[in-house]
Amino acid sequence: MDQQHADLVGKRKGRSMSSMSEYSGKIVLVIGLFGWIGCGVLGRASAPLQESQFPGGDAGLAQALAADDRRDAALTYLQLAYDTKVRLLLSWAGSSPQGVNPYEFNIGLAIAFGKFKTKEAIPFLIRHIGIRRLRNVDMQPWMKNGEYVEWTFPAAAALIQIGKPAVGPLLAVAMAEDPQPDFALPGGEWMWQRLANDSRLATIFVISRIGGPESLEFLATVKGHAYVELHYAEEAMSRIQ
Repeated sequence: MDQQHADLVGKRKGRSMSSMSEYSGKIVLVIGLFGWIGCGVLGRASAPLQESQFPGGDAGLAQALAADDRRDAALTYLQLAYDTKVRLLLSWAGSSPQGVNPYEFNIGLAIAFGKFKTKEAIPFLIRHIGIRRLRNVDMQPWMKNGEYVEWTFPAAAALIQIGKPAVGPLLAVAMAEDPQPDFALPGGEWMWQRLANDSRLATIFVISRIGGPESLEFLATVKGHAYVELHYAEEAMSRIQ
């Protein structure tokens, strides 16, 4: 009797294990099927999404680069298509396309050129070295740390991202002699002294970050001018106080 009971229990356990195994297999099959269907649907949805992000083709891409809330999407797209779009972007660096805000568009271009380290864009970045990400808001970036300065001035940040190849061209522009100097200096007056404040400080900032021994003459001149200004400011404050 005990043996018959044991055999019966064993058969039930066997059938139970078999059923569980079969049930588990069905679950795995269903999960796998849904996963396959999900991947297929997502795959079909994501492919045209890249193409449809910018209605109007290149004009849509330009508008996205000029829009703060769509710029990241444009940069993500360019990461996949940069080799085929870099010539287009460089042509836009010479002349902004129609239908975009030139100021905001140049910010987008500067960020893209820095992200992809586009050496051919160095002249454009130097021309726009003082452009601010926030045009009508002054958060006193020069009183903050270097990371904030780079965020505020996207063209300056792009030159830093490009690195050493940008030093020579930037020094060539900064140290070019002014054809109409305000006053005579040994060796003439350099163009950087005529730049608007942001551009002048951004030039010094970039060279301080990526310059090497070739930058020493420029930096010594900057230091000398700063010393003269400091000297007379301190002298006047002592007299007034």
